[in-house]
Amino acid sequence: LSQVLLDFYHLTDFRIAFMNQEFQEILAYPSRLSDFCKEYRMNEFSNKKCLQCDYTAFSHCRQTKQP
Repeated sequence: LSQVLLDFYHLTDFRIAFMNQEFQEILAYPSRLSDFCKEYRMNEFSNKKCLQCDYTAFSHCRQTKQP
């Protein structure tokens, strides 16, 4: 699974992560957030918006059973 994450990153230059059903990250590549994400998440409002976006996307996937 780690190799798949690595390959995806090399193809897209996007960080990718696998999450459990409680929306907690269990595996990612690269393991650290980008500088942009770190900076964005330092602001409480922005961090909440980012987490809400993830939650909304995961909820949609769960309801539709689609990626």
